[in-house]
Amino acid sequence: MIDSTPISLRSILIAVVCIFVICAISPTNNYLTGAAWISADQFSIGVVALLSLIVLVINAAWRKFSPDQALRTEELVTIWCMMAIMASFPSSAFVRYFLGPIAGLTYLATPENEWKLLLQPHLPDWMFVSDLKVARYFYEGLPLGLPIDWGAWAKPVLFWSAFMLIIFSMMVFMACIFRKEWLENERFAFPLAQLPLEMSRQPKGRELVSRFFKEKALLVGLATPIFIHTLNGFHRFFPVVPHLLLWLINMDVYLSERPWSAARSLRLNFFPSMVGFAYFINLDVGLSLWAFAFLRRLELVAADALGSDVGQVHRSIGYEEMGCQLVLVIFFLWIGRTHFKKFIKAVFSGKAEREDNEPLSYRWAFLGFITTLLGGTGMLWMGGANSAIVLGVLLSFCMTCTVMTWLVVHSGMPFVHGRSDQVAHVVLGTRRIGPATMTILAIPGAMLFRDMREFIMPNVMHAFKMSYATRLNSKHLLGVLFLSMLLAAPLSLFFDFRLLHREGAANSGGLAWANNVWLSSVSLNEVSTYIGQPRR
Repeated sequence: MIDSTPISLRSILIAVVCIFVICAISPTNNYLTGAAWISADQFSIGVVALLSLIVLVINAAWRKFSPDQALRTEELVTIWCMMAIMASFPSSAFVRYFLGPIAGLTYLATPENEWKLLLQPHLPDWMFVSDLKVARYFYEGLPLGLPIDWGAWAKPVLFWSAFMLIIFSMMVFMACIFRKEWLENERFAFPLAQLPLEMSRQPKGRELVSRFFKEKALLVGLATPIFIHTLNGFHRFFPVVPHLLLWLINMDVYLSERPWSAARSLRLNFFPSMVGFAYFINLDVGLSLWAFAFLRRLELVAADALGSDVGQVHRSIGYEEMGCQLVLVIFFLWIGRTHFKKFIKAVFSGKAEREDNEPLSYRWAFLGFITTLLGGTGMLWMGGANSAIVLGVLLSFCMTCTVMTWLVVHSGMPFVHGRSDQVAHVVLGTRRIGPATMTILAIPGAMLFRDMREFIMPNVMHAFKMSYATRLNSKHLLGVLFLSMLLAAPLSLFFDFRLLHREGAANSGGLAWANNVWLSSVSLNEVSTYIGQPRR
């Protein structure tokens, strides 16, 4: 058995404080100030900033005055992993798109869209806020002195929170299944895990910080984007401050005539903060991204030249992506067939060659995945959805999660975007799905399936990589990851609830929350259109 370091109580307590801080300040930062989201994408700047504060200030002071009590590498890694797994909760993975559909189904209903006739009859009242006054107070702001009607929100919030946590748990179990193949067998580089690992290294001798923070090239590389983005940030709030234009060339002016206009919009931008991330990206994957992005533009140009409907072709590219994802998952299973044969054998026989490094035994990882998959299916079935269709949609979501996680952990891409909300519509046709199933799926579609840029599976894989590199007890780490999710969900909901009821969700933050309102409206409008005009 391989020796491992247990997780200390103080590292958990420090991480809990950091989780509270991120959840508390995220709503104001995201919705009111319009600043860069501190917990966005697969590499959160808020988490990096807090770890830097801990290492450069708190731990440095600890090393100076009480060296024996300073935080060890394993403790810093624990703090990072707990923060990283929860960072997306106050953002797009959870709370950003969570409340809008629940209240929007009532508030955004009008005589023109006929949601009250077409959608609301297919949902039980414990799935959405049916009281128009409560929904209006959420979107337009609560009158001064009037308390939040928690009773009207309790059932839908508890139901959908439980559903989301089940889906997040399913992603954790999926990461447990793929961990050994990607980490130990194929030995992926996990580029985005390298920076926090280096930041967590112990200084030598009497040094207060590791030599990583003293590298001149690193300091110059950090200072450049920080200066540019800070300057442009001040310009946003104080226009008298000069700024540096990062949109270098707008190619749309050269694509004004058909068929080349079908390739718009196309800009050549310069983002200094992304230059450093580009060094992490695997060259083969990077070339593939460029090549297929170019081919996508050419496909649109060719479609316009042949007289096809460019909008329809653009939508069909999304269907092509679904096919590519299926092929990639089959490829992953084929490449890892030796591991997965052992995995299946261990699941059904209870015996495996070696599971010492695993956060869960293969049998428990499999049972956890199946239980959460069927649990999520069962919850939507309780509302009236077709269980077989829901199961297919969730399996498609798992497929998308696997491919996008592979992109992040193998290539080092800090930003990936995917969606899996249209699979059933394309495969079965809306007539076969039925109005009840479409209406119920529209809510998690807006919450989770339509914008997957901050799903948690890559951060779970990064946590497993960091625990493996530092010999941190992976079983203990898995427990604190679940603890982090259980803390982040209610905290992020609470702070969002307070701010959005005070300011009015429809008035908070321009693009940030307006995008949520727009997304909820689009998702529900699509379903009402499908119900009114079903397709085969």
